[in-house]
Amino acid sequence: MNTDKPEISVIVPIYKVEKYVRKCIESIINQTLRNIEIILVDDGSPDKCGEICDEYASTDSRIKVIHGSNRGVSAARNAGIELASADVIGFVDGDDWIEPQMYEKLLDAMHRTSADIGVCNLTYDFKNFVRTENPAICKETVVGRDEALEMLVFENLLHSYPCDKVFKRDVITTRFPENCRYEDLRVMVRWVANAKKVVLVPYSGYHYIQRNGSYLHAFTIERCVSRIKAILCQFDFLKAEGLISGCWERFQIHLIREALLATKYMARSLPVDKALHDGLEEMARLISPYTDGKMQLLSPKDCRRLLRLMHHRRCYVVTMRLSNLFHKLKPKGQLAECFD
Repeated sequence: MNTDKPEISVIVPIYKVEKYVRKCIESIINQTLRNIEIILVDDGSPDKCGEICDEYASTDSRIKVIHGSNRGVSAARNAGIELASADVIGFVDGDDWIEPQMYEKLLDAMHRTSADIGVCNLTYDFKNFVRTENPAICKETVVGRDEALEMLVFENLLHSYPCDKVFKRDVITTRFPENCRYEDLRVMVRWVANAKKVVLVPYSGYHYIQRNGSYLHAFTIERCVSRIKAILCQFDFLKAEGLISGCWERFQIHLIREALLATKYMARSLPVDKALHDGLEEMARLISPYTDGKMQLLSPKDCRRLLRLMHHRRCYVVTMRLSNLFHKLKPKGQLAECFD
């Protein structure tokens, strides 16, 4: 065994997270697994993130820093992958942080089970409370490729986030696509398809900080359309490779339900203007090839909504807005407060 080679390379894309990045870096430095390589990728951040990265690199020889122009999170992660020297790779976003034993537990499980990917639980950290994943991984479980793919595309214990996972380098045969949204959905299905085994570890290791300024909390038509396009990209890949073909019809139902959920919030939340109607039309166009013969597989409520979305979009907007009025009258639980 080469003791000079790190057991894992941890890649951290960093952009405009000066308020959070120290806690992120220190949570990686303080891992109980000591033999690690930490690659901080300053993606042209205009604040002091680059200086902070250099400061930590000057005191810890395990840290490498890449400074570049702003090209986005995918390009930053890809640059880190190219520099990484370990046979196992992990990712942490620059505004998040990890528990001290995360990488020790994941690598231990991978070694014991000969898995190619290790996955743990994550928590969604708001200002006023922390929400755990539901359902969460409750016991260590090893699954094969096809079961892992099914879990991934239906988001059952296995999600497309790269940061709650570690990967043998051999499975990372494609890079994160640049200049597109929901890059995780597009690439994760390919990495999981390369794995013979995936181990699920019952440990909440990753803290996903919920911020107002993040893309996933900026509700826009473009975001909704991009998510459906990414799900279609997953489906196109599975069909092209002939993978989990027994789930294809179920996957199409999943696609329709995701589109109905997104368009419901579009109709309820966004201004009623040409942009909204164009966005609904685009969503209807994207799912149209997958709707034939699916009505009997949907609930009566979803059937009504799908018919209105496909053929009576003005009516769809009106009914969604009216239902939202009743929704607002219902008692609410604790409202989540995002970080700045």
